[in-house]
Amino acid sequence: MIDLNEEYYLLYPDLNPAYPMIIASLRPKSIDSPVLGDYRLTILRDDPMPKKPQYVDYHSSGSVPVISRSFADVLEPLNIYGTQVLQGTTGDVIDDLKLDYYLLHVHHLINCMDLKGSDIDYDKTLNLVDDVRSFTLDSARLAKIPEEQRLIFVVREYPIFYLFHQSIVEIVERADLKGMRFIPVKKWNDNAHFK
Repeated sequence: MIDLNEEYYLLYPDLNPAYPMIIASLRPKSIDSPVLGDYRLTILRDDPMPKKPQYVDYHSSGSVPVISRSFADVLEPLNIYGTQVLQGTTGDVIDDLKLDYYLLHVHHLINCMDLKGSDIDYDKTLNLVDDVRSFTLDSARLAKIPEEQRLIFVVREYPIFYLFHQSIVEIVERADLKGMRFIPVKKWNDNAHFK
């Protein structure tokens, strides 16, 4: 069995204090389905704001990926299963700063965490993972899904984890975008994004 943990990465913002956090709020709310028809996507600066903010190709607040037009231009032609690039419609980033930002809406969630092989807290009452210190993917379960349907997805057991296949990471890195870094699943722990 191939260890698919070798093939996946988590996307995080660069640790540059000049890069502000940006919030995206989508209405109607859509977690595991595509947005069809009209929507309202509010994109806002989050506190604390740097004194001299630099707006780059990737921002987030929490784990919600807010991307630039350049990043969108890299992803859209790939037509990646379970993803949409949605243009911001309002909010201070759009209205006041006149910047063109998008939400990378990933509506494909996959049950793929190896609960026994991961260092997690599991809430049996709510039937969900509520804290992760390190994790591993269940390669056997993930391998049952065609690769083209798992190039970018959200881990259903812990939906703040957006995973990117190595092939997508390579394409994004060749585009020389700013403001992001990819952390391999094999090297991720709850302190990895602070290093």
